[in-house]
Amino acid sequence: MLFWREGLEDREDSNLAPYAVRSRGARREHAEEPPTNRTHFQRDWNRVTHSEAFRKLELKTQVLPFHERTDVSRSRLTHTMEVSQIACSMARSFGANEDLTQAIAMAHDLGHAPFGHAGEEELDELLRGRGLPGFNHNLQSLRVVEVLEKRFDSFRGLNLTDEVRDGVVRHKTSYDATLETRVPGGKASFEAQLVSVADTIAYITADLEDAMRIGYLSAASLSGAGLALWEAAWSRVTGEPARREPSKEELLRITGVLISELVHDATQITEGRLEETGVKSPETVRGLTGDLASFSAEMAERVSELEGFLLENFYRQHQVHTMTRKGRTVIRELFNAYLEDEYLRPANVKELLRLGEPLETAIADHIAGMTDRYAIEEHERLCDPRSNVRLR
Repeated sequence: MLFWREGLEDREDSNLAPYAVRSRGARREHAEEPPTNRTHFQRDWNRVTHSEAFRKLELKTQVLPFHERTDVSRSRLTHTMEVSQIACSMARSFGANEDLTQAIAMAHDLGHAPFGHAGEEELDELLRGRGLPGFNHNLQSLRVVEVLEKRFDSFRGLNLTDEVRDGVVRHKTSYDATLETRVPGGKASFEAQLVSVADTIAYITADLEDAMRIGYLSAASLSGAGLALWEAAWSRVTGEPARREPSKEELLRITGVLISELVHDATQITEGRLEETGVKSPETVRGLTGDLASFSAEMAERVSELEGFLLENFYRQHQVHTMTRKGRTVIRELFNAYLEDEYLRPANVKELLRLGEPLETAIADHIAGMTDRYAIEEHERLCDPRSNVRLR
């Protein structure tokens, strides 16, 4: 049996929980003919998947720049896919809207600059130093889907629904903060909250696995830190104290156990809050004073412990720190080169200037859209006196 959009919307009404967001009547900034054989939210995540910004995530830093990663280390793209998988699995369990969850998950990191958070910090300082609003990757992700992507003749951006854009800008983890509203209410939709939880689960477990596989962290250092999450996962997989290095297969199973434990905890706590609050509509979810989707207080403390350990022993590890410092130098020198010499500015910077954007903002947009590799190559071409001048 074929389901056209109206049939899919009817199925949402019948099958989704009362607090789940329905796609029927979803609004976009620019009027379009509604889709025929998919929902509005399906159209959104399809558009994100086919965007240039999404494809670039393959060569953008998660923790390690592309040229320092192993064949199995995460990029920003593989991280995004893992977030989507975890969030959509949780959404199905709760009767939430999987298409909306997928769209928000796929778009939540589109605004990340090259070289990870260090690159964003450099752009933030460069903009603020010139009296402009700083760089924030939630707002930049929103800017990507509203302005920077170009797919249509009559308007810029991907023209995503209000609910998806709202979910992107309200994304919240230790590295993200809710910034503004797109849909009335003090809180994000339930689906957006699930994406935020899934993001934490994905990056904390993947970063731990990647750091151990590369050799930046050892079982001895983890056990010596007394990390409850690590100790419990090791014990479940090996049945012994953590006194040796795990095999590759054991490490993969440990990652799986960590993900399962975090999802299980968040699912139990979220289910309890749904029952406690008795929410009956998406509007009720947005009107609550606290998030529905979250970890227990005990698990949140364990997650915080592991995050702190990774910050000091992996993200600030000598080799990683050296690479991120180099990344900041690349971004700063590119920014200044484009700022000082109009003949070096690429076409899309000039196009944004014609739209009335400040020069510094247009340059930041261009640099934020670069992959790690392109930024390094462009820096060499423009800033390294030893490099041959090549036509682009």
